Amino acid sequence: MAKILVIDDNPDLLQMMQMMLSGRGKHEVILSGDGMDGLEKAFRERPDLGIVDVMMPEMNGYEVVRQLRNDPRTKTMKIIILTARGQPIDRMAALDAGADEHMSKPVKMNELLEKIEALLGPQRITGQSHLIAVLSLRGGIGVSTIAVNLALLLQSAMPTVLVDLSPNAGHCALYLGLKPERHWDHFLKAPTVSPEVFLIKHPNGLQIMAAPPTPLVNTVITSAELQPLLQGLSAHARALVIDLPHILNETTLTCLEQASTILLVTGDDPASLQTTLTTLGVLQKYLPRIAIVVNAPVPGPRPPTEALQRMIRLPIIANLPYDHQQVTALRRNMPIVMVAPQGELSKGLQGLAQALLTPSKA
Repeated sequence: MAKILVIDDNPDLLQMMQMMLSGRGKHEVILSGDGMDGLEKAFRERPDLGIVDVMMPEMNGYEVVRQLRNDPRTKTMKIIILTARGQPIDRMAALDAGADEHMSKPVKMNELLEKIEALLGPQRITGQSHLIAVLSLRGGIGVSTIAVNLALLLQSAMPTVLVDLSPNAGHCALYLGLKPERHWDHFLKAPTVSPEVFLIKHPNGLQIMAAPPTPLVNTVITSAELQPLLQGLSAHARALVIDLPHILNETTLTCLEQASTILLVTGDDPASLQTTLTTLGVLQKYLPRIAIVVNAPVPGPRPPTEALQRMIRLPIIANLPYDHQQVTALRRNMPIVMVAPQGELSKGLQGLAQALLTPSKA
């Protein structure tokens, strides 16, 4: 099931789309009767795909598509221009505006559904959940620390679940001062049980799908196992923050396919930057959804953000400073945003959370 926004000033067509896309297609459908309202709904709801008419009052469909493509919240969504204007020049105008496909009215519903399926490919988890994958192929640079603190901060704005997918005795529960009495390996052994049963809860309301407390040998969560886990958790929270393994295995790649935002964490030392650049080379298909988080787990001089930006050539959503209070936080099994909420690292993490909650226009 995908989330599909239909923008058209014809109420009869909107009603037909609602019935066909939700009934036969089993999709979640959002309707809008004009371009401005459609843009507002797109930025708020972040649909997987938009179906946009051309000839509408005040703002035509081409301008709607251009604005969708120019906003970071919607620039990667798939877009179909559906219009009565069916000449080759109209198709060229639709593609030039940024649409993925042009279709002419009247359209056969079977053809439209097939086109939607082809554009979306493997379905991402949709609905109200915002899946944030936190990744680095270089260990020791604070991925789990960032995931834990980010999840805590997001919980203050919306129901959030933190998922620790490490097969090597992950530390997210430990960093929160919790015992992983329930974890995802329990779910894998009882897949008919709702994953909600295996969550543990932090006092601030954040819920955690913990990793097993002891390392697992030759264990990779397959896509078939992971899909129902993520689907169940996405129905339970508006945000999922996933601490990914430091490897591009089936577990990691499945999450990257589902993620609405991928936070790729890097240090600013030469080895970390080399790992980040080679990782980006492998993850080309995910680049529109990747944002860079630079973290400084050790003290010392640092290159300016502008130099890092020129090297990486992707948005740096946060450049987090070293904070000596992080050592105290780790020893107390407490996140830094609780130990030193006014510290520089906490302020950087708060800025990261705010950027994810209210992305600014490019």
